[in-house]
Amino acid sequence: MNNKTLSTSALALVAAGGMSLFAGQASAAVNFVPGDLLMGFQATGGVGAGNTYVYNVGQASNFRDNPSVGFLANVNTDLSATFGSDWFTRTDLYWAVGGVRTNAAFGADASSVVNGDPARAIYASKESDGIGTSTAHSSLAVATINTTATRMMDSQLGFRTTNGTTPRDATGSSAGNGVVQGTGDINSWSSRVPVASAPWTTMPTSVNGNFGTGTATANLDLYRALSNTSTSGVTEPTTAGVFTYQTTFTMDNLGNINAVPEPSTTMLGGLIAAVGLLRRRRSK
Repeated sequence: MNNKTLSTSALALVAAGGMSLFAGQASAAVNFVPGDLLMGFQATGGVGAGNTYVYNVGQASNFRDNPSVGFLANVNTDLSATFGSDWFTRTDLYWAVGGVRTNAAFGADASSVVNGDPARAIYASKESDGIGTSTAHSSLAVATINTTATRMMDSQLGFRTTNGTTPRDATGSSAGNGVVQGTGDINSWSSRVPVASAPWTTMPTSVNGNFGTGTATANLDLYRALSNTSTSGVTEPTTAGVFTYQTTFTMDNLGNINAVPEPSTTMLGGLIAAVGLLRRRRSK
């Protein structure tokens, strides 16, 4: 075998190996199923102002039924790459959470209940300097909730696709759950959840918080409102349009996201457990 043949064969092997390597690192479509909540980050100026970062934190029912979920994810790599390594000190970097399973108003999906949520059960955050210490969003009329649900569905479409149809790839460090959007993308997070105007067109108060005072006080309380409380199987039935507290999302300077309950919820759980233990001891 001459040197030319050897070189050609070697190059072929290197190329094949390289193709295999890149194939193993190929991007995958972002994870999403109906009922997931999205957490979005956007900058109103400076580094990253042309992009938004959106992360799927999972099913809303997880937080409704278990407010003390705890650790969810670490997003420091993506936040640093998008907004700079000082993202956690920026007064112009905002984050928010929201979602809905479906905006269906007619048909089987409109009357169905999935994981305790009827159609148009909306979830939206509100900034809090503590855990569960914010004032709930003002109540919404049922028709307004329906509109909000539709705009939230738009946010979900922008998370899943680049132009309404082409699947969007997840970032390499997000385990398939995070995406970087351009602010000008169709249904981008910043276009549907703006800082300077009503989120999802209809929310009465802001759902955004920022990190200007540090991550220790940059918390997001999560609230839930229903457009239909009469459907059989609905978890936690409340008056239609009234927002009720579910859990609180926290961040630290390392980019760790956690979901923790307000102290009264934890105390109540501890009291119930103590009463149960006392009854068991007395029955022996």
